[in-house]
Amino acid sequence: MVTAEQHTKKSGRRYVYYHCTKKKGRCTEKYVRAEELEAQLRDFIGSLTVPQECVDWLWTKMQEEKDVAKMTRQAELEAIDDQKRELDKKVRVLTQMRLSEEIDREMYREEYNELIQQRVHLEQARHSVAMGNASERFEPLHTAAQLLNLAKNAFENGNSTQKRQLLKIVGLNPTLNDRKLLISAKKPFQQLVERSSFPFWSGKQDELRTLWNTLECSFEELDLGSIKRFVADVEESQGTGKTVPSYSVS
Repeated sequence: MVTAEQHTKKSGRRYVYYHCTKKKGRCTEKYVRAEELEAQLRDFIGSLTVPQECVDWLWTKMQEEKDVAKMTRQAELEAIDDQKRELDKKVRVLTQMRLSEEIDREMYREEYNELIQQRVHLEQARHSVAMGNASERFEPLHTAAQLLNLAKNAFENGNSTQKRQLLKIVGLNPTLNDRKLLISAKKPFQQLVERSSFPFWSGKQDELRTLWNTLECSFEELDLGSIKRFVADVEESQGTGKTVPSYSVS
């Protein structure tokens, strides 16, 4: 792991160096100037690129899936409502039979309770269908692709907080070796970059299925909420003409 340390020269000028945390014992690794480390981090982030065509395609697929799911959900809701109406009709018939003494009280209560229980189950099923997540399959892919698409610009123009957040989201196990930064991308991001080297967004379902099957489990380890908040923060700060502070390490 890497940590920062600030030094002040006799002239009063301050410098920031990075070095090993030495958590695992004595370390002879040399210190690295902040400027040198940032250049290496910039190269690392720059290697994690996803074409805009990929992001746009995933957005389109996500919206298409939402539309299909919406129609499917509506059909399911209508089917459940039809079943509820049939149950209500049976309750009315059953009540009429009891009033006309065609059935005794015990039979009435037994069948009535059974119908009410069925209606409760239908209400629960309706609520579950109505609250269903329509974009569940493509949303994680689009969120990750969107992040990588703006990562380079976010690192070059973002403030120190945004840079740290970005590295925390995408980076894994940063270490120094002879003043060289050794860092890898977290599995979902690395795989997405690799897969985006071929145009899976061309519409070939076999390629998409391969990509999704590879990444599906990997995305479980990501905090998609944090990624969405980071993307929104970067887009807001850069899309509204807001001046983003230059990088500094304190």
